[in-house]
Amino acid sequence: MKVTGKTMAFWPIMLTVFLADCSTKAAVVANLDPHDPVEVIGDVARLNLTFNTNAALGISVGPNSAMILSTVGAIMIALLLMYYRRLPKSAVGASVALAFLLGGAIGNVVDRMAGHSGVVDFIDLGLGTTRFWTFNIADVAICFGAALMMFFSRNHHPMATMVAADSDQ
Repeated sequence: MKVTGKTMAFWPIMLTVFLADCSTKAAVVANLDPHDPVEVIGDVARLNLTFNTNAALGISVGPNSAMILSTVGAIMIALLLMYYRRLPKSAVGASVALAFLLGGAIGNVVDRMAGHSGVVDFIDLGLGTTRFWTFNIADVAICFGAALMMFFSRNHHPMATMVAADSDQ
């Protein structure tokens, strides 16, 4: 079986994102106390352990958030994997974007199901009392993957071709 550019791009990135997310979350849980920020770059960048029981940006989906969000996350992972399988071998750009999306999505779903009091978030940016939402490596990867996917699709980049010709399958 010949390894394609799509495969060589996808799996290392997806696994790296997933492992980086899981290992940083484990390190933060093991070494920080919740809501006791540690300054990294003054007050601008801090490590601040929090557990997000809601969706992105703290949006609540009700009392069964963990089950609902885990189910939606698992469905999205399955759909993204199906999308990856349908990509032509030459769609390296789209494959990279999907790798970031999937690595982050899998990291957050695994974390949500791990039994914490929610997804571990710890990157805290802002100035003084004006703070951005606290987030994690998976969140960064998901946003980066989505931005890449938009870039490739908006610019009709040849590396992001989404529909394969019959001969490319």
